[in-house]
Amino acid sequence: MIRPFRLRTTSPEELEAVGQRFGEMLESHGVVLLEGELGAGKTLFVRGMAAGLGADPNEVSSPTFSLVNRYEGGRLPLVHLDLYRLESAAPESTARLVGLDDLLVENAVVAIEWPDRLAGIGLVSPVSVSIAYDGADARVVTATDNQNPER
Repeated sequence: MIRPFRLRTTSPEELEAVGQRFGEMLESHGVVLLEGELGAGKTLFVRGMAAGLGADPNEVSSPTFSLVNRYEGGRLPLVHLDLYRLESAAPESTARLVGLDDLLVENAVVAIEWPDRLAGIGLVSPVSVSIAYDGADARVVTATDNQNPER
């Protein structure tokens, strides 16, 4: 699905630009797992992904309270889940609550923040993106191809 990479960004604008390039590389629907501490920039990365897919990045907001946001208008729809608030829910309940089964059969890119909330349900994702703090505004972004980990 993507070529793995590891990049260091030094500003929110650079992080969003990496997300945009990542979105441009996506060739088909699938699941992208987004990992990182609270405030690391996962939603900013998704904003860039939306731009890379051709959707309006200005529409992107954190779905922390709505759980699921959908962005149309690009070459592929983008569905953005933020499971942060569901820490105490059982993974099966979380999956049902957000309608995960229905989302996974759509021809859309499904970006999931806090995917650990779904641990144990057998979610298969071709791509993981980790965003880690590396200073005040600096981040290290690592994308992994889970289908070809040796790449």
